[in-house]
Amino acid sequence: MKGFDVYENLTQGLDEMIEFAIKTLKKEKDNYSFCYIHFKETDVPGHDNKPLEKKNFIEHLDRKFFSFLKEYASKNKIKFLVTCDHSTPCKMKTHTSDPVPLLVYDPAKENETDKLEFNESNCRKGSLGKFYGRQLLKKLGFVS
Repeated sequence: MKGFDVYENLTQGLDEMIEFAIKTLKKEKDNYSFCYIHFKETDVPGHDNKPLEKKNFIEHLDRKFFSFLKEYASKNKIKFLVTCDHSTPCKMKTHTSDPVPLLVYDPAKENETDKLEFNESNCRKGSLGKFYGRQLLKKLGFVS
């Protein structure tokens, strides 16, 4: 389709998902122990071998959602974790079994982690080590 920009459409979809996630978190925070939010739009540039677009989507998500989430979680004493369901390296243009980064945020420990950045280099040094995704909820104490 001439004149159609799939990445413009994906950005619009991502913005709508961010707005929905924020609205839902605010409305439902007292009704649940945890929630799952999945942003699919960041996956597409990996399949298209477009690393700059992938970086832009992640930065967009960071500015519009995670900046809200950190402030909101800190104010409301809510823990959260950030990860992805799989890696999609641009060079491979497909899902791989490569390790994915994981961030666990606990407002009670904010002073200890305030200067840390969530990036691949710091994740490699993380205290949780490598483990399989199926072990995540048990490792974090959500299930026994």
